[in-house]
Amino acid sequence: MWEKWFVRKPEKQQVNSEFANCQRAICNDNKNFYAILAVSGLKITTMEKLIKRQKIRHRIRKKVVGSNQRPRLSVFRSNSDIYVQLIDDAEGKTLASASSRDKDIAAQKGTKSVKSKLVGEAIARKAVALGIKDCTFDRGGNLYHGRVKAVADGAREAGLKF
Repeated sequence: MWEKWFVRKPEKQQVNSEFANCQRAICNDNKNFYAILAVSGLKITTMEKLIKRQKIRHRIRKKVVGSNQRPRLSVFRSNSDIYVQLIDDAEGKTLASASSRDKDIAAQKGTKSVKSKLVGEAIARKAVALGIKDCTFDRGGNLYHGRVKAVADGAREAGLKF
């Protein structure tokens, strides 16, 4: 079971003594609180991964901004599928999107990496049809490796420049 405690600005010794039975403590410096999660096994590592990825994602979004001439190519990767959008951040609109759940890509046989490359090619074709040749790449907090890299390679091969 999940049990959560939120303690505002505690001392480190206080946290260690009060929650000695907890497995790990996650410190979020931005909001000045310690969230101590007493969770067993895989759940705590999953929660830590999500928090870490969310911090990386916010750090990337501070630097990567899309405009109408040079939109942001945003990648979201789930366990089974991958989703890509061309976003104009000035207007707050999605210009084009593609995913591995599209009918023409889902019908293809192959690994998730192969389908990711097809998604990259599909978004590049849509972007070229809209007259967009340049974009900024937003990896969405994921490592530039595997399926995320396959999307970028497919988009480059089809004519997009990062």
